[in-house]
Amino acid sequence: MSTWLVFAPQRSDDPALENSAWVAEQTMARLAHRPALSLFASHATRAALSAALAQPSALEGIAFFGHGGVDRLFDANRSPTDPSGPAALDAANVALCAGRWIYAFACHSGQQLAALAVQHGVTIYVGYRRPLDVGWSVPPPAERELVDLVSCATAALLEGERSEPALRARVDAAASRFVEALEQIEGADELPGWMWLHKLAQDLVDGLVVAT
Repeated sequence: MSTWLVFAPQRSDDPALENSAWVAEQTMARLAHRPALSLFASHATRAALSAALAQPSALEGIAFFGHGGVDRLFDANRSPTDPSGPAALDAANVALCAGRWIYAFACHSGQQLAALAVQHGVTIYVGYRRPLDVGWSVPPPAERELVDLVSCATAALLEGERSEPALRARVDAAASRFVEALEQIEGADELPGWMWLHKLAQDLVDGLVVAT
């Protein structure tokens, strides 16, 4: 059976990456029936990613959870104070992903990197054109529905879904279920990060980019 790679450049000095790594871990747990290779924390570097992609294997796709730019995804060597830090994936190495899918839970990469990846042979790139706010506490309220939301695109790709309308419909439905569950919690609007969770659900729908 083919496998997939989870890339999560978690850093203890970057709260956003702490939450992104939580999303990565929850995605792997939800999809445990499809075991993944993983590069987490300090192991999530450009060199390690390039090495994993260059190996002859049945690696069908890459799920990235971290910081992004319009034309790149960053690795663990990027300091929170350096917005132009080292890239894990950009124009110079994205061709290593040819024949595979990419899902990027990251800001902005849907603007340019998505189209660039497809031009270099990536079968489908699912990412976001806008920032994704992760200013919420772990575990979040309505945790089960949030995990379903943040993992549903990856789950669909692993199932072989490549239709943009179908992917959008799955994300939209998961976002609606999460918001409904969130609003049913008594006093939810007083919980830390409540506003950011609402915004995240909307951004995962409105900012979604599917490039093929």
